[in-house]
Amino acid sequence: MARTRTLGALTGLSLAFERLASDERERAIRVAWQLTRADRATAEEIVQESLFKAAQRLDRVRDPHRLEAWFFRIVARTALSHHRRRNVRDRILRVLGTQPATREVVGDPILRATIEDAMQSLTEAQRVVFVLVHLQGFTLAEAAEIRGRSVGTMKSHLHRALEALRTRLDASREEST
Repeated sequence: MARTRTLGALTGLSLAFERLASDERERAIRVAWQLTRADRATAEEIVQESLFKAAQRLDRVRDPHRLEAWFFRIVARTALSHHRRRNVRDRILRVLGTQPATREVVGDPILRATIEDAMQSLTEAQRVVFVLVHLQGFTLAEAAEIRGRSVGTMKSHLHRALEALRTRLDASREEST
């Protein structure tokens, strides 16, 4: 009897996960893109990898009500892992004298470069919470759950991120005048 309930629960969880994967796919792609600043195809690959990892680990979900946060934690970790690997590869290519391919710049190239530099100056934790809260609209509590951190820790990282961005962008503005 207990086994049937477990299979039924897993079936319900599988259906909920399929719905989540369908409904939140674009948002997951935006999170992956904003954390890596890679192209859309790379962000889509990260989400596909995240979906695969999540499907493989679906039986580990403890609270079905937190399925969304659990999934976005996987997306964030996969994106950050990809970003770190890409940075290592880029450094190696620079040392060898071969520059990595540049990404297309949209809008004002100077402003875009300034913002990207400011974002890259943040620590990983600061960048993640900034992206999740200010660019993707997650609440601090949701971002904390996604990252597996306390709300207080996330508030601290977000505060430091905002201060660092303000300082960097103000300095850039003063230089251009």
